[in-house]
Amino acid sequence: MRPWLLPVAVLVAFIPFGGGCGGGDDPASPGDPFAAEVGGFRDAALVPGPALAVGGWAGLDEAQRPLTALLDDEGHPRWTASFAPIQASGTLESRGAVNALAAAADGTVVAAGRLVGDDDQTQGVVAAFAPDGRRLWQSVAFPPGASEVMALAIDGDAVYAAGWAFLLTRTDVTGDVRAILLSRLDLATGEVVWHDIQADDFDLNQLTTAFAVDVAGDGRVGVAGTASTPTSTADWFAGVWSADGALQWSDLADGSGDLGGAGVGDFDVARKARFDAGGDLFVIGDVMEQGVGADIQVVRYAFDGRRRWTRHSGSDPGVTTASLDRGTALAVSGARVWVGGTVERAGEGTVVPEAVVAQLDADTGSPLWTADLDDLSQSGEDVEDLAIAPDGETLVAGSLSSRGAGKDLVIHQAGGDGTRRWTTAVERPGDDTLDADHARRVLVDDAGEVFAVGTLALPDGRPGWAAIALDAAGHLRWSYPGGSVTELTP
Repeated sequence: MRPWLLPVAVLVAFIPFGGGCGGGDDPASPGDPFAAEVGGFRDAALVPGPALAVGGWAGLDEAQRPLTALLDDEGHPRWTASFAPIQASGTLESRGAVNALAAAADGTVVAAGRLVGDDDQTQGVVAAFAPDGRRLWQSVAFPPGASEVMALAIDGDAVYAAGWAFLLTRTDVTGDVRAILLSRLDLATGEVVWHDIQADDFDLNQLTTAFAVDVAGDGRVGVAGTASTPTSTADWFAGVWSADGALQWSDLADGSGDLGGAGVGDFDVARKARFDAGGDLFVIGDVMEQGVGADIQVVRYAFDGRRRWTRHSGSDPGVTTASLDRGTALAVSGARVWVGGTVERAGEGTVVPEAVVAQLDADTGSPLWTADLDDLSQSGEDVEDLAIAPDGETLVAGSLSSRGAGKDLVIHQAGGDGTRRWTTAVERPGDDTLDADHARRVLVDDAGEVFAVGTLALPDGRPGWAAIALDAAGHLRWSYPGGSVTELTP
């Protein structure tokens, strides 16, 4: 096994609907009205009860609608709900999707994503639902213009929504300017307390987006994403705000740490962000150099934004030329950091994506163990998310190939030393040689029960939503919709 992580020089270095609380008397839909439709889940959150909140979309293209649901301990829907339609050009529209979910301690579920009006303007929407499914309020995260929310975090009475926003057309550039968006909303009322935009240089390709948000114990807010600048296609972005909306520091740089140094054609993306108990921010993503390929990058930022250390994946150009490695999963606990992603490696006449997970020492960034999952399938795997069980075991979610070129939704558990405990893949009954099944989110509760959401292809090849629960040994306990999956490898 070649080393996955190699050392790099340490751098010491909204207009609310209904006045912000509209929809308070809007009941949730009972039962399961979406069970027969096309759709998928993008995020999930554990809710006291116990229950699992899920969010995504129903339908495709012009028929796509946002979907939020609460599933009970047996996988049955307690309620389903959607965003309230928006008024655009005189017509009510409800096209859109839920991209992110978070749950408060009292069982309130907050969903965020987008709605698109008949004028094709996208609005970043945040809505809160009571434990019985009533919509408590719905707000627009960025009242001045178009936006979309990609990530959520709750801290006490605050909701933080991160994504992108279009600014009003500037006089110094031609066209719209896209920026990193962070908004704080009041959990009780939905009122936008403040919003801030960053990395608002001219974005030729409209790539600037925040993909992750997290809150530190002292109330500071961390964001990770990507931002186009006049001198690059897309640069790595990480930043931290105070709870009152003041930007404390930001890192807008290419993979080498040089602002604007990447050049056109390079693509650097920060995908996940997590604070540790001491308030340092850890960020994972990938950095690319044109003609060479992309490496996974992990950075630990000090309180003032200095990079304490930076690690890159160890792609070997002699084995894989112009590989496109992706860093997609991150967890932090105590003195340990867990990272995961997909590393492209040379196969027989092709490049095969292989899933990889590693545990790092939080102080130094040195790898403690690395687990390649390349023995799970013949034509590749990928990692989308990971979670850490109370006993320190690692849960990894993504997809793998079981037959032909098709993909199955997979959950893999590794022990505290990275050794394999179990792997469970699920699929819909029938031939899936070309299916694109995929897990988007994995969660684990205090008892070690595992939950995952994503998509499983329908018989006609279109995506269908999927939520599963596994016991601590990896055996399928329930699936949603009920009876929709077959367990392959417990």
